[in-house]
Amino acid sequence: MSYANAKKSEDFTAGAGVKKAVSWKREDFWHPGDLRDFDRDWKQELEPNNPHSWIEYKWRSFDPELGLNSEEGWIEFANRYKLLVDKSGNCYHVSWNIEMKEIAKPVGI
Repeated sequence: MSYANAKKSEDFTAGAGVKKAVSWKREDFWHPGDLRDFDRDWKQELEPNNPHSWIEYKWRSFDPELGLNSEEGWIEFANRYKLLVDKSGNCYHVSWNIEMKEIAKPVGI
């Protein structure tokens, strides 16, 4: 996506705005198969708090306001992830967006 064609984050938060979107859990907006694969892969590949441990991952998202079965509101993201673990053992993913584009609803949903 070129800078001229870039969209604001708000354009990819189902029109709900960033404030509402930050309360969503991944299962609220990730394609279920992509989420299952991501959960498997990050656990195998990411080393906690290692600045050199990254994965790049493509996943599909649906508009949670419209639901998983909607024909509209699908986006494919490409992100880079790193794993941070705090002193209490809580895991956090830091994510940088590489690309996002609108897509058609995946087949089989």
